Amino acid sequence: MEQKRHEKIFLIVLVILAIAGIFFFSYRFWEDSRFLHEGNVSKLFEPMVSKGEAIELSKEFLNLNKFSIDGYDSALSFYSDDNAYSFLERNIGKREAIEYYKNNNLSFGSYDVRFFKELEIEEFFVGIDLESGRVVSFAHIIPEKEERQNLEKEEAREVVMSFLNSLNYDLQDFEEKDYSTQKIQNRTDHVFRFKLKGSELDSKYGEAYVVIYADVLGDKIGGFNYYLFVPEEFEREINKQLSSGIFLTILSYLATIFMFILAFIFLIKAFINKKANWKSYLLLSLITLAILIVSTINEYPTLKSSYITDSPFLVHIGIAIAIGIIISILFVSTIFISGVSGDFLAKEVWKEKIKNTLKKLSPSIFRGYLIAFSSLGLVSLLYLIGERYLGVWALSSGAESYSFLLSFIPFISIFSIVFFAAFSEEIIYRLFGISFFKKYLKSTFFAILLSTLVWAVAHSSYPVFPFYFRAIELIIGGSIWGYFFVRYDLSTVISAHYVYNAVLFGSIMFFTGTLSLMISAVTLVLLPLILIPLNQFLIKRA
Repeated sequence: MEQKRHEKIFLIVLVILAIAGIFFFSYRFWEDSRFLHEGNVSKLFEPMVSKGEAIELSKEFLNLNKFSIDGYDSALSFYSDDNAYSFLERNIGKREAIEYYKNNNLSFGSYDVRFFKELEIEEFFVGIDLESGRVVSFAHIIPEKEERQNLEKEEAREVVMSFLNSLNYDLQDFEEKDYSTQKIQNRTDHVFRFKLKGSELDSKYGEAYVVIYADVLGDKIGGFNYYLFVPEEFEREINKQLSSGIFLTILSYLATIFMFILAFIFLIKAFINKKANWKSYLLLSLITLAILIVSTINEYPTLKSSYITDSPFLVHIGIAIAIGIIISILFVSTIFISGVSGDFLAKEVWKEKIKNTLKKLSPSIFRGYLIAFSSLGLVSLLYLIGERYLGVWALSSGAESYSFLLSFIPFISIFSIVFFAAFSEEIIYRLFGISFFKKYLKSTFFAILLSTLVWAVAHSSYPVFPFYFRAIELIIGGSIWGYFFVRYDLSTVISAHYVYNAVLFGSIMFFTGTLSLMISAVTLVLLPLILIPLNQFLIKRA
């Protein structure tokens, strides 16, 4: 009776923490939204340019400039100059960075629309701004041997001026920064760079400024880009931080491989002792494999955009899908091996905590939501403090955040990531990791800490600086999840991990402002609730 009362009080406290977590996360989400949309609430969920619109705008641009794309196939990718925006944030502040972008007509992110033919060198790339739909970059790839006129510098400059005028750029607002020319077999190519007057920004890394790049291939425009030039020293500092994070990530992967080898040994031991609960984990592994294979096929548009035209298109796609399926099988094998061996160890170490999994699923899902929202609030608060007082900052993810939009069905792309991360990481690091360390160290505290450390450090390559801050964040969060695994069960932390990631990825869907994606975001977060009535039905049938 006393235990039930304590559990009730504990759950009430967890509910309060979850409510506080929703508040802190919502505040941070609103702050990010406000900055991204210049504080204008009416634009908060304004839809971005669609994929179809981007392709049509690119075709219009090429037709206006008398480029023929008859018989060309198209593909899309995303581009954003994350270093440039992050440079501004670091040197003049978030709000000022947005104002600088707006005042100088820079693009926060763009579609990179590609037109190509199988086994042919000639290609076109057109950058379409995600918000306005204007052309922000262009490139025409042609064979080196293609014959064109040999223009002098001033003649080539006239070609550039005419092209830029068609895009409403006035070269009187710019000064020539540098120029180069090169003789290419049957033509002469010219490269110009112009600096926007008054766009200069001084920093400890050097001077930054807005640049127009344009090249002329023989007598025709070959490329154009409008961007912020960032001092090399800033990029070197970022690379230094990222390389340190990658080093920690590699160390974590080595530790994970060692854990996987141990898991395989205990898998054999479980089968020898006839205590292997392999059917449940085989079913889970097959479900996961099916999801990953569907996700691989769903990424066909992305695979298409990476096609290199010196090989047959179907060969490229076939190889890419085959590699994706092979990697999926390897990933899923980690779930099966770690799951069976972890289950074997957990029954030995935790005993009664493994029983009645089916009956505990509904409360586990409910607790998972509470833990997820509490964790989101804790992380949001941690970053608010870190950014304001400890110099913590993150490299802008820009258009890469929207990469899921390129797939056939964006929901499947996001769901597969969220689902796989929740199941694989909790089974490897919580079920097997904590159980293994508990068996041999005899200490629950150190078992949770060591398994969490390996898991947390694996995320050190994320562009969060200082490079070790991401690991600190996840050591705190992972230790909390480890505690709940020990206190309750595996389904609780899988639910928590799933909901946590679903909210983070779902918030990105909201930034698009597209109704279907906003509905997908809500569906993604609420999906585990479907298991509750299903679970109750299975209990009654059992």
